[in-house]
Amino acid sequence: MRTAFLTEDLVRGLVPEATGIVERVIGSGLTEGRKGLAVIIGDTNGRIRMDDDNIVRGDGVLAGFFVGESDRRDFFHEVASSKFAISHETGLSTSQVPLHRRRFGDTRYYGSVVLENVIVAGSGFQAYYDEMVSYTIAARILAAQKAAIAAFEADKDNLWLP
Repeated sequence: MRTAFLTEDLVRGLVPEATGIVERVIGSGLTEGRKGLAVIIGDTNGRIRMDDDNIVRGDGVLAGFFVGESDRRDFFHEVASSKFAISHETGLSTSQVPLHRRRFGDTRYYGSVVLENVIVAGSGFQAYYDEMVSYTIAARILAAQKAAIAAFEADKDNLWLP
């Protein structure tokens, strides 16, 4: 069951802001010429599965998009999906998951993060920059979720969670 305040509408509303974050990183030259990033955003409490094309699906996936340019978009979406699935299964950011806890077919790269109930997986830059961007996007989503919770709690007429 997904979390009450981490909704598809909330996440999709933040996609333009997340896109801007990725574009600023690309424009900074930090990524040494790599100019595209696949991003998958989701909920630790949702259900997921890998489809036949190795792309993560399910109600635990709230958004997926690609920013920038690359002739390897499909590959980066597959790697981001694998990172997302590892974090969903373990509850850990991929940089914290030792290789002996990974399954056959999992990516060896890190770049997904878990902040409370938010998972963000990025792929296309160097793994350490994938992780940096993922943390930035996850922190922004978590802040928006907490703002939604504060607004809900301020309205004393709300008796039930949305």
